Amino acid sequence: MFSSVVALPFQLVSSKEVPFFADDMDKQSLLNAIDENIKYCGKITQRVQYRIGESFFGAEDLYESLIALREILGQDRPKDQIQWLIEENFNLYLSAGYAGTDSTLFTGYYEPVMRGSVTRTERFKYPIYRVPEDVLRIKLERFGSEFGKRELVGRVENGEVLPYYSRSQIDQYNVLEGRGLEIIWVDDPVELFFLHIQGSGRIELENGETRCVGYALKNGRSYRSIGSYMLRKGKITSGDNNHQRIKTYLKTHPDECSEIFGWNESYVFFQFVEEGPVGAIGAILTPGRSIAVDPSAFPLGAPAFIQTRKPTIDKGGRIVSWEPFSRFVVSQDTGGAIKGAGRVDLFCGRGPEAEMLAGSIREDGKLYFLLKKDSKIYNPDSRLDTIDY
Repeated sequence: MFSSVVALPFQLVSSKEVPFFADDMDKQSLLNAIDENIKYCGKITQRVQYRIGESFFGAEDLYESLIALREILGQDRPKDQIQWLIEENFNLYLSAGYAGTDSTLFTGYYEPVMRGSVTRTERFKYPIYRVPEDVLRIKLERFGSEFGKRELVGRVENGEVLPYYSRSQIDQYNVLEGRGLEIIWVDDPVELFFLHIQGSGRIELENGETRCVGYALKNGRSYRSIGSYMLRKGKITSGDNNHQRIKTYLKTHPDECSEIFGWNESYVFFQFVEEGPVGAIGAILTPGRSIAVDPSAFPLGAPAFIQTRKPTIDKGGRIVSWEPFSRFVVSQDTGGAIKGAGRVDLFCGRGPEAEMLAGSIREDGKLYFLLKKDSKIYNPDSRLDTIDY
């Protein structure tokens, strides 16, 4: 049976509307990122099929599309030949965007770097938790197809399944304290909050060692933006609703942090990773090339092309101008705030410059999906699972 289609988030681009495939970054970073997606798509065993209009495709088609795109982009050819080869070999689909427009909202994220300790001290007293043993994960599809693929995260108390603890219960009321769940401690609650937003980071220890932490699981609560909350409460103005201004307010008003942080009930549990940051497909993210998407609206592992704007930032951290850019990217990650076909998060890298760039980007643009022209059209009656695009 077909899944019901509420909207078609992608539409085929006519030959007259194909953009010029200019790319503002180095070729090798793109080839490396594509290689990671080739590995991912080559290992997918489940029969997941996707739908754009009347066409169906699967992971094998994503794999073949990545192989073909890498072959074209890896060649030392003039730009006009690259353009012609892509147009001849690929169908291009434009995201329907948000609110019935063709525009996609692009934001940025980064890998935070923090100071920390493997033991609690007077300075390092804010814990990073691993996944608690009492977390209960409920896959609703096991109770019937009418529930879809949603997953609930909860806990059992007196025989009743309840939502898992909220951010306020964990951080303010210390409901997880004393259970040995702390994997490391850090010294800044504001930076720790943004680590939860970014989903991965590096912790520098006093002995010179570095520990990488990555996303393990969320508490199942819905993500809510503290920027919107602070704006509504009059703590910031619309002109201040950006990463740097919000962080400055929080650090200069520490007595308000618990209230503001508690608005976002979503909480992330972490794990140590050997190297990072690691995206949802298990690949180390590539700055400028990796994007986070909503996997129910855009296939993980897929190649894409984006057009939007980026800031020019001076040595003092001030934005002096904005300029349009375009580049090839690959979907490798997901994010709690990234919902629908009209949202994309661009990974900007590590450290202060990446943070400044990521915190500045909030721009409309275009998101294109590339699919090899000879991809298979499946018999709908034979598929086991379908995601409509």
